[in-house]
Amino acid sequence: MNIQEKFAKPSTIDGFGYAPINVLVPPHKEIPPDYQGRAKFEQLQSKWFFKGLDEGEMPAAKPGIDEQMAMKHLYTVQNNREIKHEHKIAGVAWLMSMWFELPKS
Repeated sequence: MNIQEKFAKPSTIDGFGYAPINVLVPPHKEIPPDYQGRAKFEQLQSKWFFKGLDEGEMPAAKPGIDEQMAMKHLYTVQNNREIKHEHKIAGVAWLMSMWFELPKS
């Protein structure tokens, strides 16, 4: 199973907001460096991390993706203290790019 297949859909997070980090995000070195829309999703991740997102700022979930499940998964990665910040930026942005559509601009 390749990395895109393994993380094609968000994971179920328990009621305490916990799941093992290796289930939530791949190792930093395995995150593809050239995925489409990277800069825009990294900007969105950064704003979310440092300032929070306003209502409606999160792009729409792609077909077949449970938006609430995806947001809980991303939130759990975003707030994880086990991984370095650079890994968190890349991981959240990459997962967002797989699960959400940026508006056409």
